[in-house]
Parts: sequence; structure tokens; C-alpha cells
Amino acid sequence: MISGLQRDISTLIKDREVLRETTGRLRQETSSLQQENQQLRRQKTNIENLLVNSEQRVDALASQKEQTDRYNVVLTQQRKGLTEQVRQLEGQNDEKDRQIQILHQESQTNMAEIASLREDNERIRSQIYAMDRAVAPIRGEEYYLLMFQDLRGDFENWVVRNAKAEKQQKLSEADAASLLAIISKSRAEGTVTSKFLRSNQMLREWYSNVRSRMVLIRHIVSMFIFDHVFEPIVFGLSPDAARALVWMENDILSQGLIPTQTKLTCKATRSAIY
Repeated sequence: MISGLQRDISTLIKDREVLRETTGRLRQETSSLQQENQQLRRQKTNIENLLVNSEQRVDALASQKEQTDRYNVVLTQQRKGLTEQVRQLEGQNDEKDRQIQILHQESQTNMAEIASLREDNERIRSQIYAMDRAVAPIRGEEYYLLMFQDLRGDFENWVVRNAKAEKQQKLSEADAASLLAIISKSRAEGTVTSKFLRSNQMLREWYSNVRSRMVLIRHIVSMFIFDHVFEPIVFGLSPDAARALVWMENDILSQGLIPTQTKLTCKATRSAIY
């Protein structure tokens, strides 16, 4: 019986040692689990902090996105406005280029006309100088016929050049009225021509077409040349003085020679005119 108790005691002692070892291992495991629990809690806290920071960053990014969207809307509107301004400026630039080209063409035409006028001026001065020094005509009739033909050619070329300077020329109502008013004052059938152009209302239409514009310009300029050069009794004389001389000429032809006193009066009148 004692040996059995000793075996039981020995077994109990072994079991106690086992229990102690098991308890030690459990304590170690418990300590490890506590440490792991603390680490997990810290990780949980970190994760919660990260979640809070993430939510804050998400809110900030959402706010930035909203601001960016509003800014994009503003930039889009500004871009549309700038695009429209660029288009308008390009149109204005094209118009300026067209005007510059027109002005350049006009400048070249004017320069050519100035050179031609200078040549005509020098030729006229030479002719005036020769006429002042000559007692009788120094050239025959054919020379003057050729001169008139040259002048006619220069005049026709001038009309063609100016009529074709811009094919799409338009005559405004104000310019048409002003032109008709000037034509009506011409002595060479000016009133009849002005009434005719007013009655048919074709002046602006004729002027808009190149062919009819050339004919119209030739007619009007020819009328004024006749009015101021060929029709007056003396070239360059004022209309009133020219009408007075024509009346005197017609009166002499119709009444014959006039008395001496009247001759003196006519001589004084002639001196006053010149």
C-alpha cells in the first residue's frame, strides 16, 4: 500500500511538474498574446488614424476636384471668348491687309498719274514758252491733230485704268446725288444729262459695271472738257467773262460795227476782264 502511495505521490509530483511547465508555457503564451493584443490595438489605432486621415484627404481631394471643375468651367468660357477674339482679330487683320493692298494699288496708280502729269506739265510749259516766243504757228495742223490724238489716247487709258482699278466699285446714294448736282451745273447739256440720269435711275447700276462705268466716265469727263476747254471763247476764262464775250461777238455780228464810244467801252471791259 505504501508503495502504491509513493507511486501516486511520484505521479502527482510529475503531474505537478507538468502542470507547472504547462502553467509556465500558458503564462508565456498569455504574455505573448497580450503583447500581440497590444500590437494589434496599436495597429488598430494606426489604422483608425489612417482611415481618419484618408477620409480627410478624400474630403480635401473632393473639395479640390470641385474647385478644379469650377476653374475648368471658367477657363473653358475664357477660351471660347479668346477664340472669338482671335477670330475677330484675324478678320480685322484680313480687312486691314485688303485695305493696305488697295491703298498700295492706289498709290502706284497715283504715282503713275503724277509722273504722267509732270510730263504733261513740262510739255505744256515748253509749248507755252515756244508759243510766247513765236510770232506765227511753228508747227502745222497735222502736228496738233497728232497731239489731240495722243491726248485722246492718254484720256482713254486713264479712264480704263481707273475704271478697272477695283471691279466691285459701288457708288453711294450721297455720291450719286453730288455727282448729278455737279453735272447739272455744266453748260454742255448738263441739265439735260442730269435730268436723264435722274429719270431712269441707272447711274448707280451703270457705275457698278466696269464696261458701262468706262462709257459713263468718258461721257461725263468729255462733257466737262468741252464745257471748260472747247466751248469757251478763251481757254481758262471765267464763265461770266466768257458769256460776256460771246454776247459781244454775237451783238457785233448781228448789229455790225458799233460807234467809237462803244468801242472804248468794250476796250475798257476787255481790260477789266483780263
